[in-house]
Amino acid sequence: MGYKYQRKSTRGGYGLDKLNEALHKVRSRELSKRKAEYIYGVPRKTISRHLAGKVAKVGNLGRYECIFGKEVEQALVNHALKLQLMFFGLSISELRKLAYDLAVKLNVQHRFKNQCAGKSWLRGFLARHPELVVRSPEPTSLGRAVGFNKPSVQKFFDIYKSELTKDTYTSDQIFNMDESGVTVVHRPGKVISRRGQKQIGKVTSGEKGQTTTVICAVNAAGFYVPPMLIFKRKRFTEQLMKDSPPGAVGACSPNGWVDSGLFVKWLTHFISVVKPSPARKVILILDGHSSHKTLAAIELARENGVVMMSLPPHTTHMLQPLDKTIFGSLRAIEGQIQPRMRQVDAEPCGSKNQPV
Repeated sequence: MGYKYQRKSTRGGYGLDKLNEALHKVRSRELSKRKAEYIYGVPRKTISRHLAGKVAKVGNLGRYECIFGKEVEQALVNHALKLQLMFFGLSISELRKLAYDLAVKLNVQHRFKNQCAGKSWLRGFLARHPELVVRSPEPTSLGRAVGFNKPSVQKFFDIYKSELTKDTYTSDQIFNMDESGVTVVHRPGKVISRRGQKQIGKVTSGEKGQTTTVICAVNAAGFYVPPMLIFKRKRFTEQLMKDSPPGAVGACSPNGWVDSGLFVKWLTHFISVVKPSPARKVILILDGHSSHKTLAAIELARENGVVMMSLPPHTTHMLQPLDKTIFGSLRAIEGQIQPRMRQVDAEPCGSKNQPV
């Protein structure tokens, strides 16, 4: 069935008002099913199915109920609206993936394929809940300029203030988390050369370096969680963590970037260090990356008392504390620390030469 399918059947043409009136008359025994069919034009089988509770919503055609019940669907709607208020708005693909994960978790019989709910389910879900609507995002080229405005920033701080008033949070219970890519090839500084020579070179470890992602979290009291380093590799080895900060953890990904599985691994590491609980919650402020919004991450955070709040989109360049402090300083000295890091990596095992 196409997306803009034009309905040709007159089935259900009696309308919802006549259906409700016919059901009321039959329930109150004012009319029989045969008489209600004659007066209102509603088939007897339709009246029987509605009276027997075989229809999830009054007016639905066919014999198939919704995959999820009313309560589960309403919980999914509330969850999507809450994420939107917290700037974690779900995209269409994320909502379909979340529906599949929910069906698997609840052991609900479904016909989803490829670990994702179908487009027909999405259309039906949006039709059953008109309070939800799909909105087109603003172009990225205008995002930074338009996103950082007073209404969006004020809305974030209103939500943040509302969360602070629910429980008693101290400075050591408010964390900020962010990722940053660090290249293994430094940019060489200026050198003295002959005047007039157009192309100047300087030897480095490579021309196109690989990116290593570092995930950091710091609270308002100044305590930092040992970072997580993500290397561009297929297999992880402990040799990669040589001379890393104490307590740091490592992982690998094909492109060196964080994904949903690695974020859950970092969140587990964060919980093991900070030790939050439903009785002593912590706030985790982070950006709205799609890897932060999976069902596994949301459930893990909720079970352990971690309240995740997203910064407004296209404002992290001004509102992200780690970008304005730690990562800014790291990028400034990146060219100075990388040569020494390569010197340590290049030393053979058992070498007596130590870095100065």
